[in-house]
Amino acid sequence: MSIAQVLQGTVAALQIGQEIYQYAVNMMDEAEKSKQSGAGKFDTVYKLVRDFVLDLGKNWDKWEQYIVNFIHAAKSIYNAVKGIV
Repeated sequence: MSIAQVLQGTVAALQIGQEIYQYAVNMMDEAEKSKQSGAGKFDTVYKLVRDFVLDLGKNWDKWEQYIVNFIHAAKSIYNAVKGIV
């Protein structure tokens, strides 16, 4: 089971920024494969998503807090589901 699988319904329901959130969960899955600490994984995903948002021509200052909150919430949901499945 991956983070992207667990959050598939949540990402699909998002009306704005769906491609950004999907990219975020995909990068979170990639980060899970690394031996980095939790903070290291967060930093990696944060930077990758920031670069993606900027490459899309979006305003990072507008998106930053949404992305930070989403990453933390997605990881919490994933950990909760992983523990019961």
